[in-house]
Amino acid sequence: MKLVSCTLFACGILVACSGSGGGLGNGRDGGSAGAIFGSGSGSGSGGNSTNTGGSQTSNGGQGSAGVSLQVDSVSSPADIGGLGPSSGTFYLVVDMTLKNTGAAMALPVSSVYFSLQTTQNLVITSSAAQVSNACSSSVSVASGGQNECQIAFEVPAGQTAATLKYDDLRGDTASASVPVIPTPSAACQTWIGWVLNSSSNSACQSCLLSSESGDAGPCASAVEAYGASCTADGGGVSQCTSTPDQVCSCELTADSASCHGLFDTLMGCIVSSCMSSCQ
Repeated sequence: MKLVSCTLFACGILVACSGSGGGLGNGRDGGSAGAIFGSGSGSGSGGNSTNTGGSQTSNGGQGSAGVSLQVDSVSSPADIGGLGPSSGTFYLVVDMTLKNTGAAMALPVSSVYFSLQTTQNLVITSSAAQVSNACSSSVSVASGGQNECQIAFEVPAGQTAATLKYDDLRGDTASASVPVIPTPSAACQTWIGWVLNSSSNSACQSCLLSSESGDAGPCASAVEAYGASCTADGGGVSQCTSTPDQVCSCELTADSASCHGLFDTLMGCIVSSCMSSCQ
């Protein structure tokens, strides 16, 4: 019989399950178990898998006469300048190129002229987050010129970015498709909200502890699947302990692409199991 004891961080994040059984902080050789942020003490032989943010490129789209917009790459960082996104959202940073191919008036490149439309038909304005190569309000592009810069958006969990749009409010418009990259799941955002909520009732806390158990909990198989492949040697989301409120977006950079699906499956199981206790 596997004995596991779990504690909570003061901030409410489940952590440090210790025992002889499996868990999310478990090394591949069966060392100390751990919860989602647990750092197993076993000497697992596997290396950590990392992901730099999943940047992808997209072809540009032609807008009104004289304007061309191209999405060069997209990424979803866990934080920008050390600051995380608003609760229930994730960052999407778009590297883009705006070209003036004949518009009579210079095209302003301030981020306020750009928006992001999702596949669920939400239109999102730019974030105030200060990216490294931010589009400047003091720059415009005259005919024959182009400008490459970055725009950050805070996208609600569960939304998928589809189109970057430009409108200078003088009749010059353009759009470009946004490539799909891994983004935090709505289930993960729900879970992190529960574990960070200091007013969560005891039934909710008990359910979260039980569902994350690598032993007999309702999500034991999902715990073991993620733990066996993605958390050896303190890898996976155990790297996200310094930013517990950003674990959903941090997971995208801490885990490999193959682990994203296992993590989302686990989050979905936990949310489904605890919905009645934590709502």
